[in-house]
Formats: sequence, structure tokens, C-alpha cells
Amino acid sequence: MGVIKIQIIHSDEDTNNAVQQALGEHFTLIQAPVNDADPFPQNFSPSDLLILDFDLPDVVETLRLIRSQGVDTEAILLLPPKYPFKTV
Repeated sequence: MGVIKIQIIHSDEDTNNAVQQALGEHFTLIQAPVNDADPFPQNFSPSDLLILDFDLPDVVETLRLIRSQGVDTEAILLLPPKYPFKTV
């Protein structure tokens, strides 16, 4: 198996930095920022896993737009600490 590429879809640089720090030594990480004007991630490219910051302006719409491109890559949503852990 080759290098695993993870796409970090975020709107917050602190979240991006935390994920980079935690996973950067073990995986190839690709930044894909989202802004208020456009919910589709900038620099989006094929990857093995998607990590979405739950604080995106509209995380559901961002994921819907990604899926509408035919991308069925597994996705993880990072929940803010105020939410209890829950597997869905």
C-alpha cells in the first residue's frame, strides 16, 4: 500500500494546524479550505480519506457538493468538544 492521502477540509486555520500536527508525520495531508462565499473546498483533489471541520460555514452542504462530484471517499466530521462522542 502506498502513502495514504488525507484531505483536510476546513475553515479554521487552528483546526487545520491541529490535524497537521497530529497526523502530518504519518500521512500525506492536503489542505482544502472553505470560505463563506463558496462551500466547495478550494484545492480539492482525490484522496483516501476526507476530514471535515464541523465548524465549516455549512458542513452538510460542503459534503453534499463533494458527493455530487461522484466522490465516495470515506469522511470524518470533527465535532466541537461541546458535542458528546457518538458513532453514526
